[in-house]
Amino acid sequence: MSGMRFAGGLLSIVLFLAISPPLQADSPRVALKGPPMINGREVREFVLVAPIQVGEKLPPGLPTTVMYEMLPNRFTAACKDTDGIFYQGVGPFQNRVSGISLGGLYVTKKAPVQFLPYTGDASILRMRVSLEASLSSSDLRKIHYLPIKGKK
Repeated sequence: MSGMRFAGGLLSIVLFLAISPPLQADSPRVALKGPPMINGREVREFVLVAPIQVGEKLPPGLPTTVMYEMLPNRFTAACKDTDGIFYQGVGPFQNRVSGISLGGLYVTKKAPVQFLPYTGDASILRMRVSLEASLSSSDLRKIHYLPIKGKK
């Protein structure tokens, strides 16, 4: 009996996560007034050196989720909110047939630092962006931090 309750509860959680829309950045974004700081370090850009699969394939019968391949790209600091920095992709963000799509990486400012892909153009402060789930540790190995010239 308790096994059925556990399975029912687990199914409810999976359905909730599958049906719920992507996270939205709620706090207002503001323009940067200097070099962005993450965990006490100045970080102006990141480089993604290999593609990353974003999204999760769910079992048959459950609603589909947004899945795409994030393309290798350079991400430059665009703006910030209270919790993190938005790094906008310079080139095409994802592999899509229907045309160019914009997006980037949202990076939390404090430890543990998390990287969340987003779709939209964060450099336009009034444009809404959609955050996806945080990247895995294996995906983070594909993202390189570019140190500021003249600093070690």
